[in-house]
Amino acid sequence: MQTEIRFHGFGGEGVVRASELLGKAAVKCGKWAQSFPYFGTEIRGAAVKAFTRVGDNPINQRCFIYEPDVLVITNRTLVRDREVWQGLKDSSKVLINGAEPEELKVPGQVFWLNATSLGYELFQKPIVNTLLLGALIKLTQLVPLTALAQVIEEEFTGRARELNVKAINKGFAALEPGGGGL
Repeated sequence: MQTEIRFHGFGGEGVVRASELLGKAAVKCGKWAQSFPYFGTEIRGAAVKAFTRVGDNPINQRCFIYEPDVLVITNRTLVRDREVWQGLKDSSKVLINGAEPEELKVPGQVFWLNATSLGYELFQKPIVNTLLLGALIKLTQLVPLTALAQVIEEEFTGRARELNVKAINKGFAALEPGGGGL
């Protein structure tokens, strides 16, 4: 079985880093993973996509993810971008960083998490990627939260390590299981 995740955000929001961390956590659990970004030569703040595939067998596909099982939107302003919603299936799960849920007529099940607010509480900055990763783990159960924490401990140092481990736990705890979110 293979799960395909597509991340959408803006440069500087940690979209690429989130995709990489998830892939590394999957490998740590003995799964196969592939993670790669898509962005042009634009400046910080331009639209960015990142893709992660996680599976129980080797992954031979070498293309973008056109029909994601999970869609993560790190910036609420992107919900109005038609490209973001392309390929969404009725079985897809959508995780959106947003303060207030709004009715969206899209395929799949939509979950909201106010990661920006939580980021300000934790980091004193709008850092959202690791908060959303924690919520993503709860939503998908692709890997244990402890595996993601181990990757963060290996990838970060000092205060950044401590805060990002707290962030994945906070994101995990904040996502409500029945849909919706904080």
